[in-house]
Amino acid sequence: MAEGVAEPGGVGEEAGASARKAKRAKKANQVMKNSEWELVQRLQRDPQRFWKFVTKSEGCWEWHGSIWGGGYGNYCGRVAHRLSWMLETSKEIGKLYACHTCDNRKCVRPDHIFLGTAQDNILDCVRKGRHDPSRKLSDADVSAVRAAYDPPNVTMKMLGDQFGVSPDLIKQVVSGRMRGPSTAVWKKQSWKLTPEIIAQMRQRREAGVSYRQIGREFGVTHLNAANAIKGLTHAR
Repeated sequence: MAEGVAEPGGVGEEAGASARKAKRAKKANQVMKNSEWELVQRLQRDPQRFWKFVTKSEGCWEWHGSIWGGGYGNYCGRVAHRLSWMLETSKEIGKLYACHTCDNRKCVRPDHIFLGTAQDNILDCVRKGRHDPSRKLSDADVSAVRAAYDPPNVTMKMLGDQFGVSPDLIKQVVSGRMRGPSTAVWKKQSWKLTPEIIAQMRQRREAGVSYRQIGREFGVTHLNAANAIKGLTHAR
């Protein structure tokens, strides 16, 4: 073989695979970073698609579309009052928080919203008597978080904001590391998985369906689905 030419399956191919993997990861990160702003840019071409869900008044502008578990408006998997502020100002919020002066979570009136850091948001909650460091997630909250988590459309930070907890706690819930009531939820789900159901799940996986989608189809978490398919869960 000529000098400088990589053998098939050798170092050259491995380097190429690593480069492609890095490129995909960079693209995924870029999608996560820009998707909220890109949605705003699309809405700017036809703002009525957004504002038709809003009732305007002299006070708060109430959102009457879909609502997140934490009480905030939901438009296409994004927090409505953040989109409203960006639509009005034509500016990107980025990593900043969109806080309410009116303390009305359904309000999307742009001049009722101010931007701040995570610390600013906590201080605002403390001033208004809404900050509870001992805030815990109920079993229903845990189920809602796991069902809603869908990056890059619905991130851990967004869910943390909506349920009034830290993104780290959301991470523990989504990954299954959270102890307490949520453990019972996951254990109960494993009892649904009979050998016949697991066989069907494996067929879906062989067809290229993701663990998350399989979990949704069979009514279990994506981690329970993965464990069952890999033979790590005992069928009942």
